[in-house]
Amino acid sequence: MPHPTFFNLPADKRNLIFETAVEEFYELGYAKASISRIVAKTGIAKGSFYQYFEDKKDLYKHVLEVIGGQKADFSAAAFRDLERNDLLQTVRGLFVSGIRFYRAHPKLASIAGDFAKLRDPGLKREITGDASAKSNEFFIRLIERQKESGRIAPDVDAPVLADLIAFLSVYVAEHYADQALSGSEEQAMKTIDSLLWIVENGIAATNRSRR
Repeated sequence: MPHPTFFNLPADKRNLIFETAVEEFYELGYAKASISRIVAKTGIAKGSFYQYFEDKKDLYKHVLEVIGGQKADFSAAAFRDLERNDLLQTVRGLFVSGIRFYRAHPKLASIAGDFAKLRDPGLKREITGDASAKSNEFFIRLIERQKESGRIAPDVDAPVLADLIAFLSVYVAEHYADQALSGSEEQAMKTIDSLLWIVENGIAATNRSRR
């Protein structure tokens, strides 16, 4: 995380560094982003940068933490009544909030999406710590509680379903966020509802009709 010297900077200077970093990671991604370009655009000395952050990874982690906090604000409603809502209502709420976050902050959402697609598991673990594991554990507990209450079939494998939810979250962000950003939020919602209907009902040929 940033050194205390970063938080001691005036707010406008902190914001300038953050916004410049967002532009760099948004346009070039983590691998190609350059500290030299960031300091040149902000007008700070390169030596000063290292008084604020350890390295590029530290800055990237800070940007992702800010994004995570803002996205959590959009997602708060999905978690307000977990005991009353069923699992897929909660998941739908998360997907919808993700789409709306993307519409409100497309550059931040794009950086988060690029991070989700990183093919370097070591780097992802180093940056996120145990956040992914905690999220997975949360959903496993929620699934197990809803199995006990009869809202989810008792033979459902909770860890597998939790992994599927995590996969679908990335899938929705990759495939439907752009659709919503272009102005078709309603169509994106219909597609998400269709996806979750399949998760809930499966693909077996039965007499079940769509709700």
